Amino acid sequence: MQNAIDMTLYINTNAMDALQCHAEDASPDECCGILVGTWGGDTTALGSTNPMGGSHGPRSHDHAGHHAATVGSIIPAENVATTDRRISYQIDWKTLFHTIRSVRSTPQQILGFYHSHPDGSTEPSRRDRETAWIGYVYVILPVVRGVCGEATAWRVEQENARFECIKIDTGVHHSGPRRPHG
Repeated sequence: MQNAIDMTLYINTNAMDALQCHAEDASPDECCGILVGTWGGDTTALGSTNPMGGSHGPRSHDHAGHHAATVGSIIPAENVATTDRRISYQIDWKTLFHTIRSVRSTPQQILGFYHSHPDGSTEPSRRDRETAWIGYVYVILPVVRGVCGEATAWRVEQENARFECIKIDTGVHHSGPRRPHG
């Protein structure tokens, strides 16, 4: 297990359901996408359905020191990895650039990225560690036999540092079955 940092990623249950469905639908390949929202403790976006939301690119200084981030929307992307997509992902550049342009004039920012691990692992892989952008959140969705388990969230605070585990809060404080997708 990696170290934990004092940070919470707020993501509503509908968005979490969508992430988990994306992971299950993509299995046995890895799914991937972009997390858009706000840095800081404002959780008003938890109910938001805004498809995009201000900032772009790896600018970790803009959100360094924040102890919370709220996901307002998720942007699914095509996995365009040229290697085995069961163990790697690459977000489609068109989707990333479109998202960067879309959030530029809004108060929302790209918070980070999500992807699945069809082998069921919940921690960042070696490749995840090698390709991570500093300061961004990474949500990992473990999938076992086509069913997505509980997501984990990670962040790298500085160059050559380890991934740090961060808390995910969906606003639901019970452990019950996830809603089916179809």
